[in-house]
Amino acid sequence: MRQPYDSYPTESAVTKVLLDRVALSIDEDVNVTEPCAGDGAITTILQKRNCINVFSNDINSAWDGHNSYKDATKPDVWKEWQQENPIDWVITNPPFGSANLILPLAYKAATVGVAFLLRLTYLEPARNRGKWLRSHSSKLTNLIILGQPRPSFTGNGRTDCSTVAWMVWRKEARTDTIVDFVFDWKQ
Repeated sequence: MRQPYDSYPTESAVTKVLLDRVALSIDEDVNVTEPCAGDGAITTILQKRNCINVFSNDINSAWDGHNSYKDATKPDVWKEWQQENPIDWVITNPPFGSANLILPLAYKAATVGVAFLLRLTYLEPARNRGKWLRSHSSKLTNLIILGQPRPSFTGNGRTDCSTVAWMVWRKEARTDTIVDFVFDWKQ
């Protein structure tokens, strides 16, 4: 059974892998937006790592402590957020079914780049994202694939059969993508 709003919280160690392996240059002067913040797990780790300017949002207003409760699949919402504060980075674990709508909006809004935690199958050039993936292939700078044990998004330690990866796209093009296979992420 699916969780309401496709809410699958991110283990803190998963976010730490991203921050330990990719130079995002996140500090007190950088504005980060977490558009699918859920229980705030990613936001909490970012703040612990000295990222003070984190704007958190979730469509589900039952979660406390966010800056807003809007639908991150809507272009007007991103325009509103950009008017309030510049968006340097977008870091999120979006609902997989909405990722194809959120990722292009986030990338367009960000001045530096985006880091999305997605199923590895997201890289399949499906109809709803194939053109975007192809046109942004030179911008995919990091692919961090999390291996055994797979992360748990259930809250009870159970995992599913899907491999997930942090996928980082930056505005500044690179000639290669750094692929990192992480099997010891929980240690």
